[in-house]
Amino acid sequence: MISVKCISKRNIYFYKTIGPYLGNRAIEKEIGYHIYDDPKQLWFFAYVDNTFAGFVTLSGNNCKVDYVLPKYRKMGVHFALAKERLKYCHGKVRITCNDASKKTMLKLGFKEVRKTYYWTWLELNVE
Repeated sequence: MISVKCISKRNIYFYKTIGPYLGNRAIEKEIGYHIYDDPKQLWFFAYVDNTFAGFVTLSGNNCKVDYVLPKYRKMGVHFALAKERLKYCHGKVRITCNDASKKTMLKLGFKEVRKTYYWTWLELNVE
Protein backbone atom coordinates (compact mmCIF):
# COMPACT_ATOMS: atom_id res chain seq x y z
CA MET A 1 0.00 0.00 0.00
CA ILE A 2 1.30 3.47 -0.95
CA SER A 3 0.84 6.40 1.41
CA VAL A 4 1.99 9.99 0.85
CA LYS A 5 2.63 12.61 3.53
CA CYS A 6 3.46 16.31 3.25
CA ILE A 7 6.40 16.69 5.63
CA SER A 8 7.62 19.93 7.14
CA LYS A 9 11.33 20.52 7.67
CA ARG A 10 10.38 21.06 11.32
CA ASN A 11 9.24 17.45 11.61
CA ILE A 12 11.74 15.54 13.76
CA TYR A 13 11.94 12.76 11.15
CA PHE A 14 12.57 15.06 8.18
CA TYR A 15 16.38 14.94 8.09
CA LYS A 16 16.51 11.38 9.37
CA THR A 17 14.40 10.34 6.37
CA ILE A 18 15.71 12.63 3.62
CA GLY A 19 19.30 13.05 4.84
CA PRO A 20 20.79 10.14 2.85
CA TYR A 21 19.42 11.66 -0.37
CA LEU A 22 20.48 15.31 0.09
CA GLY A 23 23.81 15.76 -1.65
CA ASN A 24 23.92 12.15 -2.81
CA ARG A 25 25.99 12.31 -6.00
CA ALA A 26 24.51 9.18 -7.56
CA ILE A 27 20.99 10.59 -7.21
CA GLU A 28 22.09 14.03 -8.42
CA LYS A 29 23.62 12.42 -11.50
CA GLU A 30 20.43 10.49 -12.17
CA ILE A 31 18.04 13.44 -11.83
CA GLY A 32 20.45 15.98 -13.31
CA TYR A 33 20.81 18.53 -10.50
CA HIS A 34 21.51 19.06 -6.80
CA ILE A 35 18.80 18.45 -4.19
CA TYR A 36 18.50 21.38 -1.76
CA ASP A 37 16.46 21.63 1.41
CA ASP A 38 15.09 25.02 0.34
CA PRO A 39 13.16 26.57 3.26
CA LYS A 40 10.24 27.54 0.97
CA GLN A 41 9.73 24.04 -0.42
CA LEU A 42 7.05 21.60 0.57
CA TRP A 43 8.24 17.99 0.71
CA PHE A 44 6.08 14.97 0.01
CA PHE A 45 7.33 11.56 1.15
CA ALA A 46 5.95 8.27 -0.16
CA TYR A 47 5.92 5.07 1.81
CA VAL A 48 5.20 1.56 0.57
CA ASP A 49 4.10 -0.66 3.43
CA ASN A 50 5.55 1.92 5.86
CA THR A 51 8.98 1.92 4.14
CA PHE A 52 10.32 5.14 2.58
CA ALA A 53 10.01 4.89 -1.22
CA GLY A 54 10.55 8.38 -2.68
CA PHE A 55 9.86 12.08 -2.55
CA VAL A 56 8.80 15.12 -4.56
CA THR A 57 9.00 18.81 -3.74
CA LEU A 58 6.99 21.92 -4.51
CA SER A 59 8.08 25.56 -4.36
CA GLY A 60 5.15 27.88 -4.99
CA ASN A 61 3.63 26.39 -8.14
CA ASN A 62 6.93 24.99 -9.39
CA CYS A 63 7.42 21.26 -9.06
CA LYS A 64 11.10 20.97 -8.20
CA VAL A 65 12.45 17.49 -7.46
CA ASP A 66 10.95 14.06 -8.15
CA TYR A 67 12.74 10.93 -7.04
CA VAL A 68 11.60 7.36 -6.42
CA LEU A 69 14.01 4.73 -5.15
CA PRO A 70 14.76 2.18 -7.89
CA LYS A 71 13.19 -0.67 -5.91
CA TYR A 72 9.81 1.12 -5.95
CA ARG A 73 9.66 2.31 -9.56
CA LYS A 74 6.83 1.21 -11.84
CA MET A 75 4.59 0.62 -8.82
CA GLY A 76 2.60 3.89 -8.97
CA VAL A 77 4.68 5.65 -6.30
CA HIS A 78 5.57 8.63 -8.51
CA PHE A 79 1.96 8.99 -9.64
CA ALA A 80 0.75 9.00 -6.02
CA LEU A 81 3.37 11.60 -5.04
CA ALA A 82 2.66 13.88 -8.01
CA LYS A 83 -1.10 13.65 -7.52
CA GLU A 84 -0.82 14.60 -3.84
CA ARG A 85 1.50 17.50 -4.69
CA LEU A 86 -1.11 18.93 -7.09
CA LYS A 87 -3.57 19.27 -4.19
CA TYR A 88 -1.32 22.10 -2.89
CA CYS A 89 -1.29 24.02 -6.20
CA HIS A 90 -3.52 26.73 -7.68
CA GLY A 91 -3.22 28.42 -11.06
CA LYS A 92 -0.44 27.60 -13.51
CA VAL A 93 1.81 24.77 -12.32
CA ARG A 94 5.19 24.21 -13.95
CA ILE A 95 7.65 21.36 -14.00
CA THR A 96 10.91 20.72 -15.79
CA CYS A 97 11.39 16.99 -16.06
CA ASN A 98 13.23 14.18 -17.75
CA ASP A 99 11.53 11.44 -19.77
CA ALA A 100 10.97 9.25 -16.70
CA SER A 101 8.89 11.91 -14.92
CA LYS A 102 7.26 13.19 -18.10
CA LYS A 103 5.06 10.09 -18.52
CA THR A 104 3.51 10.57 -15.09
CA MET A 105 2.97 14.28 -15.57
CA LEU A 106 1.22 13.76 -18.92
CA LYS A 107 -1.12 11.24 -17.23
CA LEU A 108 -2.02 13.98 -14.74
CA GLY A 109 -2.95 16.39 -17.54
CA PHE A 110 0.23 18.43 -17.99
CA LYS A 111 0.93 19.77 -21.48
CA GLU A 112 4.35 20.03 -23.10
CA VAL A 113 5.54 23.63 -23.53
CA ARG A 114 9.15 23.16 -24.63
CA LYS A 115 11.67 20.37 -25.11
CA THR A 116 15.43 20.11 -25.32
CA TYR A 117 17.60 17.03 -25.68
CA TYR A 118 17.28 16.05 -22.00
CA TRP A 119 14.60 18.27 -20.42
CA THR A 120 10.93 18.87 -21.07
CA TRP A 121 8.99 21.85 -19.70
CA LEU A 122 5.36 21.10 -18.83
CA GLU A 123 2.47 23.18 -17.53
CA LEU A 124 -0.96 22.56 -16.06
CA ASN A 125 -3.69 24.95 -14.96
CA VAL A 126 -5.15 23.91 -11.61
CA GLU A 127 -8.39 25.40 -10.29
